Formats: sequence, C-alpha cells, structure tokens
Amino acid sequence: MFKIGQHYQKTIKLPYTLLVLTETTGKPFQLLHMDTFKYDNQNFLTIIDTFSKLGQAFPIQGKTSIEICENLLQYFSFYGLPERIISDNGTEFKNEIVQELLKSHKIDIHFTTPFHHESNSPIERFHSTLIEHLRILRTRFKIENIKTLMQYALIAYNNSIHSSTHFTPFEITFGHTNSRDPCDLINSSFYSDYVLTHRDKLQHLYKDLQNKLEIKKENIINKQNTLGPDQFQFIGQTVYKANSKRNKKENKFMGPFEITEILENNKVRIINKINKKQEIIHITELKTLVVAGSSHMQLQT
Repeated sequence: MFKIGQHYQKTIKLPYTLLVLTETTGKPFQLLHMDTFKYDNQNFLTIIDTFSKLGQAFPIQGKTSIEICENLLQYFSFYGLPERIISDNGTEFKNEIVQELLKSHKIDIHFTTPFHHESNSPIERFHSTLIEHLRILRTRFKIENIKTLMQYALIAYNNSIHSSTHFTPFEITFGHTNSRDPCDLINSSFYSDYVLTHRDKLQHLYKDLQNKLEIKKENIINKQNTLGPDQFQFIGQTVYKANSKRNKKENKFMGPFEITEILENNKVRIINKINKKQEIIHITELKTLVVAGSSHMQLQT
C-alpha cells in the first residue's frame, strides 16, 4: 500500500536507438519526398528528388486529395514515374484516392512516423531554403503575387550548387554543366516590361546569394588568417613559437625568437635569441609580442 507522505523517485531514461544507414538512390527520380508548404496564406504541394535535389512546388487551394493527385500527375508528366515516395501521414496523402493513384502507376509510398520530421528531412531542408528565398524576394517586391515569387525562388534553388552533390539540381537532372545565367539570355536591344521585371528579380536574388557566399568565404579566410602574414612583416620582430610537444607543466610557447628572413608560402626563418639556433617555421606556429604597457609586454593569444 502507498503511505501518506512517502516519497518515490523514478529515473526516466529515454531509449537509445541505433542509427540506420538510409537508402541511397542511384539515379534521378527513384525516390521522392513530398509535403505541403504554406507561405503568405498560400498552400503548395512540394516535392524533392533525393538524388538530384531538384525541387518543385505546385500551388494548391486546399489540401484535398483531388488537388494532390492532379499535381502529382503534372509532376509525373514532367519527370516520369518514380519508384517510391516518402511523405508524412497527413490525411492529404494518406487517403484512398492518392494511394489508388500511386498503386495504379506501381509507385510505392512510405509514411513517416508522426512527429518525427527527421524521416522527411530532405523536404524540410528544402522548405527552409524556400523560406529564405521568399523572404528576400518579399522585402523587394512587396505587392507581387506569392505564386510568382515562388517560381523565382524555385529558379534560384534549382540553379544553386547543393552542398552534398557539388552540382546544381538542374545540372544533375538535365546534364548541362555550363548552363547560362538567365540574365544573359536577354536581348539588350529590346526589353519588355515583363522581361525587365523578370531580370530585376533574378539579379536581386542572385546578388543576395552571391553576397552570402562571399561573406561565408571571407569569414573562413579571416578565421584561417588570424595569424596571417601581415602580422609578421618585418625582419627583427620578436616572436614566440608554439610548444607542441609540451606537457601540462611546461609553457605553451618557447622563445624569444627573432625573425631573420621572410620566406614564401607564409614561412619565416627565426633565430633563438638565447642559443642562436636557427629554423624555418610556418607563421601559424608563431605568436607576436604585443606591448600592453610601458613597463611590460605580453604574448598575443
């Protein structure tokens, strides 16, 4: 029996599940992931191919099974019939009409576990990228129809190099590794308002993507070049060398040393001020001496 005032302690330990190697496709449109996506009160049926990473989004009024089937047929008419489709277990997919359509075309469908978005992660990452593209476009074209903006977002996504494939989805799908920028296709002698607006949207979106890539590159370079050549510009500079073989009781840096020669490939020749021994070392192994005050100096870390 339970007694009044008796305390019980229970330790809850979540079960550990082993990671499983997921299926790897060998060609485009073997395996698709699909879901619904909503932006600015507009619903879309979104589909991504796991091999090429090609993404598509079809506007739908609601989430009815009829609309899902109509847009799936449109997708199949563009790219052919897949072998398998993965989706969540929403009623817009898990219904008799959709399953009968897929069965008639001999397409297997797999429904993910409820509340386990990792099982449908390709489409989730696709949604995150679309949101970023649409946000950029919306800040510039505030009154434009969201269906039109989605088309530009898809152009940007499918023409961008994917981190896992190192190719654009269009290149993998259609085999063109030197496709031209759509902005280059415009005839400079004649511009309609529609074409001008089209070019303006693409240039704005591409410029933003270019800036982000440049910022990312700069951040990586700046991080790698924290101890770059500009900190070791002159002969006679006092430096300290990292003690890579030290134990916990020894100093992190050895020295002092003096730079006697600036060499190529970020290397310098240094001489130990105490025993006069010379060596060539990469500048990333050095720390400069920074004056902290008039009476003492400290190492730059």
